[in-house]
Amino acid sequence: MEPEPEQQRIGYQIDRAIAVCHHRTRGDGFLSWEEELEELPRVKIELSDQSYEFEVYDGANLLLEAASRSIPLPFQCTTGRCGTCRVHVQEGMENLSDYTDSELYRLGDEELVQGGRLACQLFVYGDVRISVNSEKSE
Repeated sequence: MEPEPEQQRIGYQIDRAIAVCHHRTRGDGFLSWEEELEELPRVKIELSDQSYEFEVYDGANLLLEAASRSIPLPFQCTTGRCGTCRVHVQEGMENLSDYTDSELYRLGDEELVQGGRLACQLFVYGDVRISVNSEKSE
């Protein structure tokens, strides 16, 4: 028997709430809202002649966060295979996830040394400043 639409909606909301709570936990338990607000990483993206600045939850994916804010980062595949979402980390490399195999394969040694990363493969754990060379991305 198929659940009623109202039950499906409530079930979805419960599943979403559980996922959000799970995302907001750390090894030592839940953070209070005040602690969470104080600790949110700040991301600054410099794209052509525009600059965007926003906060993200710890461990958020850079490309998804930018897309959800209508920031026009170029991308195609979202899996690290195409290399379209190339960015350069100006500050905060230590606050990002480790390089993935896709990045090591797709980006050359010189680009890696200069702070090149793939936005779809980046997870943010602290403040970062990212630049995008729009001419190279097009």
